[in-house]
Parts: sequence; structure tokens; C-alpha cells
Amino acid sequence: MKTGQSLNSKLLLVVLFCLAILLLFFNLAIDKYSQKEETLFVNELSAATIDSVFNSILSEYSISREQIKKIKPPYKKCDSLAAAYSISIPKDLPVPVLLHEVFNKLNKENTRINSIEKAINNYSVLEISAAGNLKLYAEFKTDKNLLRENGKLSFALTGVENLNKDELQTLIDFPEFLSLVILPSQKNKDLSAQINTNKKEAILLIDDSIEDSEFKFVKDYSRRRLKISVRLTIGAFQQSKFILIDDQSQIYNSPAFSFLEKEFDVRGGYNLIPLSVFERLDSDTEEKVVEQFRIGTKNLSKTETRLFLCNIKNFYALLEELKRLQKSGVKIIPLSVALNEYDK
Repeated sequence: MKTGQSLNSKLLLVVLFCLAILLLFFNLAIDKYSQKEETLFVNELSAATIDSVFNSILSEYSISREQIKKIKPPYKKCDSLAAAYSISIPKDLPVPVLLHEVFNKLNKENTRINSIEKAINNYSVLEISAAGNLKLYAEFKTDKNLLRENGKLSFALTGVENLNKDELQTLIDFPEFLSLVILPSQKNKDLSAQINTNKKEAILLIDDSIEDSEFKFVKDYSRRRLKISVRLTIGAFQQSKFILIDDQSQIYNSPAFSFLEKEFDVRGGYNLIPLSVFERLDSDTEEKVVEQFRIGTKNLSKTETRLFLCNIKNFYALLEELKRLQKSGVKIIPLSVALNEYDK
């Protein structure tokens, strides 16, 4: 009898222990669920915040207020909607670029961004929802008559000859138009060809540091000797009709320069461009280079092109500034195009 009571007691204890464990797990699950719900609530973006961020993005990309029109909401029940817009997009701004920026800025937990291409009427629809409620609606329509003209920039980069193979390839793979300055030499003939076959352009520089005798331009050379140097240089490097020349060099500051300039022109319409047309970004720290560049691009007019000369390291220090300017519609163009405008 006592043995049966003992077994019943032990069984009761086991049952109670199991119930306690189940209750503990149940409470933990409830706590975790409650915490998740609270986190989602905290991270939810308000309609006003979404609208503010969205309009700041439009401003960064130089979308004027005249191009933004408020329209009636597309759905009957849109109490949570901050605004509905119809936006005219300039032809030089791909809509996917703008949508990508919106996604990066507003891609938060519990926020859904939906984009739909309307092929029939040639426009894109953007819908931004938070916590299941539509907060913003926008239609993007590309206007072929609109073009952002906020000025142009062109860069001549020095030091390419000192790059190793991987560094050179990184520079060549850079997506923007860049002009790479090289001295005329036998070694640089192959480098010039490599640059010009990869959507970059090699630009020659004549200065006092040229070592190869066939490409040297010395102030005391006879006219016959200068003609030989011109002919050999053009024969080895035919790509660009523009050649840079150091206006501090001996040949530039001698009576022989006038003859040299005419000889390049006669032998193929080549133009000698002094380095003084460039703004040099040559400060010794990245911070100073960026500040120089900001000053150099300040008050850039719609029709203006500004030329910059810098080494490759200093150019890389400018990438964030360049992104900011390009968002606003500033274009980076090849140096040959910029110099053609300058020469006119």
C-alpha cells in the first residue's frame, strides 16, 4: 500500500515538473513575441518622415519644385498617405538611379518599397508602405525636353606611369571619363595603347623631364631637329589632338616655342595646351585637397567647364564629392572634349 502511494507521489512530481518546464517555455515565447512587436513599432517610419526624406532626395538630384506636382491619391481609402506626387524627370537622369537612392535611404525594417514599370504610358510608380499602410505614392515620368545643366568637370591625372598592374587596371575600370597624362617615351607607347582601348584617353605632356632623345624638345635645337621630334612624337602617339605643355619649361619660354606650336599644327592640327589652364589640386593632405576642390567647384555655372590637374591619390580623395556633384547633374567629360570647347 505504501509502495503504491510512493509511486503515485513520484509520478505527480514528474508531472508537475514537466508542467513547470512547459510554462517556462511558454512565457519565454510570449516575451520574445512581445519584444518583436515592440521593436517593429519603434522602427516604423512616420508618413511625415518618409515624405521629408523623399523630397530631400529629389532636391539632391536637382529636381526642382516646378517638376513636382501633387496629385489625388490613386486609392479611395488612403488615410495613412502623406502625399501623392507626379514628378517630371530630366532625360539625363535614369529613373532606376533615383529609385535606388530611395531604396538605400528608406530601406528600414517594417518598411516596404514597391516599384512598378508602366510600359503603356512610359512611367514608373513608387509606393512606400510602413506597418502595412501606404505612406507615399509617386509617379515618375521622363521628360525628353528636360535636361539638368549644372556645369561640367574634366580631370587630367598624373602619375599613371608609377602604377603597378593591378592599380592601373583599377583606374582603367573606373566608370567615369578620365584622361591620364603621360610623357612621350618608348615605354609609354604600349601604356598609351592600353589606356586608349579601355574607354580612357592618354594625353601627352611635354616638359623638361622627357628622357628619350627622339621625343625631347630642347630650346637650343635647330628647326630641323625640332621637326624630327614633332614627327616622331606624332607618329608614336596619334590618338589625341591635344598635347599638354608645361608653361614653366624651357622650350615654352623660348623663341623656339612659336615655331614648335606651328609645326604641331601644320602636321595634323595638334594643339599645345599650357598647364596653366588647369586648377591644380596639389595640397599635401586629403582634407586640404577636398577643400581645394570644393572651392574650385563653387558657383559652377550651367554652361561652365572647369579643368583640374591632380595626381591619382588626390583624385581618389574626391570620390565622395564627385558623387554629390553628379547627383545634382554635374557632368564629368573627357579632357579632349573639354579642351575642344576651350580651344574655341
